[in-house]
Amino acid sequence: MRGNLLLGTIIPMFVLMLFRSGSAEEIQQAGMRERPEPFTPPRALKESKTRKRPVIPLELPAEVEEEIAEGLSLNDALQRLLVANRDLAVKNQDLPKARADILSAGLIENPAVFLDSEGIPYGNYSPQKPGETSYGATVIFPPLDVSGKRRKRIVVARRAEKVLEALYQDAVRQEIDKLYSAYIDVLESTLKRAALQQAVARRRALVDRTGKATAEIGEAAIRRAYTEIALREAEMNLLQARRELARLLAIPAEQADTLAVRGPIRDQAPPPPPTEELILLALQVRPDLAAFQLSVERAQANVQLSRAEVWDDILTFYTPYQAVTFPSQGKQSATAWEAGGLAVVPIFERNQGDIARAGANVSQLQIQVRGLREQVILEVQHAAAEYALTRQLVQKYERTILPSARRLRDEKLRHFDQERAGLDTFLTAEQDYDETIQRYLLTVRNKYGQSRRNPNTYVCNINDNLYD
Repeated sequence: MRGNLLLGTIIPMFVLMLFRSGSAEEIQQAGMRERPEPFTPPRALKESKTRKRPVIPLELPAEVEEEIAEGLSLNDALQRLLVANRDLAVKNQDLPKARADILSAGLIENPAVFLDSEGIPYGNYSPQKPGETSYGATVIFPPLDVSGKRRKRIVVARRAEKVLEALYQDAVRQEIDKLYSAYIDVLESTLKRAALQQAVARRRALVDRTGKATAEIGEAAIRRAYTEIALREAEMNLLQARRELARLLAIPAEQADTLAVRGPIRDQAPPPPPTEELILLALQVRPDLAAFQLSVERAQANVQLSRAEVWDDILTFYTPYQAVTFPSQGKQSATAWEAGGLAVVPIFERNQGDIARAGANVSQLQIQVRGLREQVILEVQHAAAEYALTRQLVQKYERTILPSARRLRDEKLRHFDQERAGLDTFLTAEQDYDETIQRYLLTVRNKYGQSRRNPNTYVCNINDNLYD
């Protein structure tokens, strides 16, 4: 009776363990949401309690050791970006507008000619109703700029052009940063697809090795299915990465799906200069900082213009010929000339509001420049520190962690082939190796790939050959 009771307790628990759904953490690690836990044969139950659900297996392809040799290089992509990117083409149109503003600021008003006649009678003049009639042509000259407003307007317009040039350079810097990210995405997606293709082949070979043991075939087949699903996802990610890169480079949509890039996924460039040199270089050449500094100069020129506009232009006119006739009086016609001018005396309105506003704008921009300088310094320091740290991390993976994990996996495989260990032992070692590969690729892509381009971005492209 005790045996029946014990059996009745163990069997339901065993069935419950077989059909239990995976936890949220396990499902996320497997990359498959809301998928039930795969069937585990009875002889592997004890070990499955401590082993995590299998991750997607990867094998580093040859490309990571060298580089992808065919496709678009980064230098070619950079050259195409500068001439074909639509966003840059739109922003580039601001420069001709700025030059047109300079031309408009330097234009001089045209002179005017005023014709008039005075004393024209209703009817005719007579001795009883004497009168005189005069005719004249007056030339109104362009206003006299006594305070130099025209010259100061040209200075303001030219400095505005310099600001727009710096802003365009900053737009180029940002687009290059986007290009770096998209380029790395395609490289990383290509690498991961190749890794998963090798993993699929490895899984198929593993199924063939397991013989006819039902439990072993089921375990290996489930892992192969996971790998094939991950391969399909990697192919979709590669397709999306190619299309994003094609959008940045204005490549036709029909060519985007076959776009390939070449270059190493790992960093092959020499380390950047010391942080102090990077900071000095960034403060000198960062276009966004230069744009703010040029904006301060433009605002200062605008203050001078506001002060010059206190005095209005002086209008002058000249009448070279004026004729006066005396009809019905028997007198001869008289001729004369006339000259005059008009000036506004700034007693009440002296442009006080515009001058105060222009001065406040200068102070505001100076505060922004100081803040941006501090931000640039912090960005360069952070990028340099992250670059150094992740470079060491990747080297640690490549020199120590990956070779050790690979040797352990291969040793367990030999034991399995020699029937000195079961499939579970090999799968556990293989899972540890796969997790190491994933962490390595994550470091190379999300950390190392980002950090090695950040010094370029934050210092304004100190090394355009970073990937070639």
